[in-house]
Amino acid sequence: MSTTVDEGLQDRLGAPRRTGYDVAIIGLGYVGLPLAQEAAAAGLRVLGYDVSARVVGALSDGRSHVDDLSDADIARMIDAGFEASL
Repeated sequence: MSTTVDEGLQDRLGAPRRTGYDVAIIGLGYVGLPLAQEAAAAGLRVLGYDVSARVVGALSDGRSHVDDLSDADIARMIDAGFEASL
């Protein structure tokens, strides 16, 4: 038995907007976010998952919630292909 999810539900769940990622990082806190940064800087397309809608929203808007990364760092990650998702 297979289950499908309609596109509207995927949008509400924060489903990734594109496909073809090289790596997925689970948890975008003080360990996962710098790991995602390094992967993006190495040229990998990174999809980062976090359970917090606040964190995903902030990162998607280019704002860092981790002291070790600035908003400019997040902007560079997004430019390199990073995407945060629930």
